[in-house]
Amino acid sequence: MKYLSAFFLITIFSCSPFLNKEKLIEISTLNEKVLFSKSDSILFVKESERVAKFSDSCRDKKLNCYYDNETFPATYPGGNNMFRKNFYHNLKIKKFTKPANIKIIMIIGKHNNIENVEIYNFNNESLKDEIVRVLKLPELNRWHSANTLLGTSDYEITFYLIIGD
Repeated sequence: MKYLSAFFLITIFSCSPFLNKEKLIEISTLNEKVLFSKSDSILFVKESERVAKFSDSCRDKKLNCYYDNETFPATYPGGNNMFRKNFYHNLKIKKFTKPANIKIIMIIGKHNNIENVEIYNFNNESLKDEIVRVLKLPELNRWHSANTLLGTSDYEITFYLIIGD
């Protein structure tokens, strides 16, 4: 009976909400943009002018010409939803973490990797360190660089990590 009582008490305490380390976490929609350096911007303008001249000459000569000058954003294998899922499953937030609305800006570099991470509005250093740890994991650092007229470009992605009560 003594052992049964001990087992019963351990079972009750193991189900206690105080030991639950999960927190309500929401990851916002991603905001994205291509980043150009000053020299890249100048080259981009020149290339755009060259494409415009090419297009005008095709129209004047009544030719069917095709030139693909589309910008392709940085991509994650499986899409942004797969990135969110992998980020969420690897993130370990303790139950007693204070609610926060954390802004995360990451730069996807020209070499298919996360080059830089900036984190704003975090409650404590351990939370910031946890976010950086997760973003540096090999399964989350599998991005494909953005492509523009100039080739691969840096790409900025901003998202919010909202930690609720």
